[in-house]
Amino acid sequence: MEDEEYRARVLAVLAPQLTGEKQVEVLAHGLEAALKIRYEWKRAGVLEALVPYLKGEMLQRVLEAAFSGTSSTLNGRDAPTRARGGIHDRR
Repeated sequence: MEDEEYRARVLAVLAPQLTGEKQVEVLAHGLEAALKIRYEWKRAGVLEALVPYLKGEMLQRVLEAAFSGTSSTLNGRDAPTRARGGIHDRR
């Protein structure tokens, strides 16, 4: 597992446990780490966990990332691995 992926997953799990400025800070760091994840299907799983807690500019960044998807998703190269699941998948 990539360092950024691990970091993003931990922050995504931690964020709902926090409130106020600390939650915003953890979400911002989680989003930054998630957007650096190399594989789109892994990035999508982490972003899925973060989205319910994002607002404003952070949510806008996720929308922009979603709309600027790569051709690997469109041509099916990621198809076998996308079925693995979201944030709680440990494979």
